[in-house]
Amino acid sequence: YVVGAKGVNDTHEVMMITTEGIIIQLRMEDISKLGRITSGVKMINLDEGIKVAKIAKVREKLSDGEQEFENLEDAMEKVPEEEEKGEVYPTE
Repeated sequence: YVVGAKGVNDTHEVMMITTEGIIIQLRMEDISKLGRITSGVKMINLDEGIKVAKIAKVREKLSDGEQEFENLEDAMEKVPEEEEKGEVYPTE
């Protein structure tokens, strides 16, 4: 099955997320290129009932104002704390 398509070259990476929360990231330079009679490249094996939920091309560089972190704990330290603003009531 074809889940989606992204325009990429050897310098890009693609990330896939399954419905079970499995995330894989692949460098396009690592995928072998075969002749024109090739029927395609299988990128992930999925068990029965599991599907690829989303694919995305990984950005090559961070946008202005973005910062890369080594781990989740470092990133969470930079998240501003929420201020209490009162109660929230659901609307119809």
